[in-house]
Amino acid sequence: LGMNAARLLDLLFERPLVNTAIVTEYLEVTRATAGSLFQQLASVGLLEEITGQQRNRILRYTPYWRLFQDNLD
Repeated sequence: LGMNAARLLDLLFERPLVNTAIVTEYLEVTRATAGSLFQQLASVGLLEEITGQQRNRILRYTPYWRLFQDNLD
């Protein structure tokens, strides 16, 4: 994973739920770059799209999210 992916991981520790607008603003990248980053992290099991939509998608940093969910159950 590249530098932008590493920066996105930093963001995901602060905000485990993100969308394209948040990522493009935080990383100062294009929507296309954000989409590519989403695909990279999803392919290794770090991000999961949770809305089932093509637009206005919300992505979750699932492994991190589960740490908190498991402690609440």
